[in-house]
Amino acid sequence: MSNAAQIFQTTTRKRWKRVKWTSRVISMVVIFFLVVTILAVVNATNPSLPNINARAKAYQAILNPANKLTLSSAENKKYKGFKDFLVRKQQEDSVKRVLAAKIRTSLIRSAFYTPWNKSSLPDLVKNADKLNTIYPEWFFIDTITFKLQTRIDSAGLAVMKKNNLSIQPIFNNYHSGKTYTDKGFFDSKILHVILNDSSKRKNIISQIADTLTYYGLQGLNIDFEELGEKTNQPLTRFQKELYETLHARNFLVSMDVQAKNEDYDFIELAKYNDHVILMAYDQYSDITGAGPISSQKWIEEQLDWMDDKIDASKIILGVAGYGRDWIDEEEGKRVEDITYAAAIDKAKLSNSSIIFDNDSYNLHYSYNEPATDSASETNHTIWLTDAATTFNILRFSDDYKTAGTALWHLGGEDPRIWKFYARDLSTAALQKNPFDFSRLSKITIDPNTKPTATGEGELLNILYTPDSGIIKIEVDHTEMLIAEQQYIKLPSGYVYEKFAEDKTPTGPGHKIILTFDDGPSAEYT
Repeated sequence: MSNAAQIFQTTTRKRWKRVKWTSRVISMVVIFFLVVTILAVVNATNPSLPNINARAKAYQAILNPANKLTLSSAENKKYKGFKDFLVRKQQEDSVKRVLAAKIRTSLIRSAFYTPWNKSSLPDLVKNADKLNTIYPEWFFIDTITFKLQTRIDSAGLAVMKKNNLSIQPIFNNYHSGKTYTDKGFFDSKILHVILNDSSKRKNIISQIADTLTYYGLQGLNIDFEELGEKTNQPLTRFQKELYETLHARNFLVSMDVQAKNEDYDFIELAKYNDHVILMAYDQYSDITGAGPISSQKWIEEQLDWMDDKIDASKIILGVAGYGRDWIDEEEGKRVEDITYAAAIDKAKLSNSSIIFDNDSYNLHYSYNEPATDSASETNHTIWLTDAATTFNILRFSDDYKTAGTALWHLGGEDPRIWKFYARDLSTAALQKNPFDFSRLSKITIDPNTKPTATGEGELLNILYTPDSGIIKIEVDHTEMLIAEQQYIKLPSGYVYEKFAEDKTPTGPGHKIILTFDDGPSAEYT
């Protein structure tokens, strides 16, 4: 056997020591990681991340120039201003969302109450339970003393309180004195005195607050019209003082306005009103000539314009519940506001067909009133709103997320609106609880409404008594709107004819008319 050395044979132990220690180190490393892994699994712990919030606060303290230990610089001042803006914007948006949510949980369904209209009180008695807010026309400016003048009818007040309504009287500058052909008018002169005399202004605001407290009412509605001020400042100042005084005593404040009217500084007034009522009616007047009371597209334009100035959650949309008669006679032209019931009666008397205008969702018809001994032929053009008009307006208003609606006025509306007026008519609400449109296909006129007269004279002949009507309705089920309707049979209230007027050439009062009662006794009659 050869004694030659093997290829890897060595006479020293150095290589063996290296191998052993290398193996030991690798084994220790492996064992360490195994132990760490086992402990991590057993304790279910995750590797910790850097504390971002703590670092952010540290950086914020360094950048914030409000910190006394921070050196002020152009950059950190710029950051501070932008940061404050973001925080403020987030807070404002948050408050706005909360306010909108709060309002939507108590959707305002209100109406204006006018004691001078004989139909208003019976209407209030019958339908107060469909409302949660009422604006009675009770507060005026005394034209001599410039103090508060109240005309509160106890009967109306009792009904409102019985139904737990939020009672917010109207305070306006209406003057019922005999002028302007014996008709009342909005007096800019008496309002000018109040707005610009600090003593009278303070006095009447104090009287208002005391009166609201005395009667246990909930707020005030301002309806100042036909203003003659050169600037917006007097009205805004009055509203600010009124708002601060009434809010200190927990009263609500609202104001009636017209869109695109330069009399109002809308942005400033929004600060001093809990709600702003957009009077979205009277689209056509005696100046413009005959036309819709409030067409759907026009209302949408009005509300869009207002929403740019005042958030929709603060706007109450005014809804028309009446008709208007444009009268063209030999003596000239004039306009009269009429109730829905009167408009229907006039259509029935004249045998007119009521046309539902698909573009405006308002209704209209025309007729000629024959000449009499004392008057020439008269042309009438009548426009009116009805339940279909109101339903479509409420659909738009509720989807727009306004604070609610206010009907002008009780006693003038189509009574069918009370079948839905108290409901939320937003798309979401209707999808959850659909409305039965067939409920609007029949209408009866309240027998308590004022009778309609025709003709002239001292003798009366009843032509119609209250009778129901039939209406065919077509619904756009996609949009949940009333797209078309047709009055198949006109309803009617009491309609009577006046006749036998004395027209003798020598002058009235020279003709004697005898009437006989056809009694039950043939012998003595």
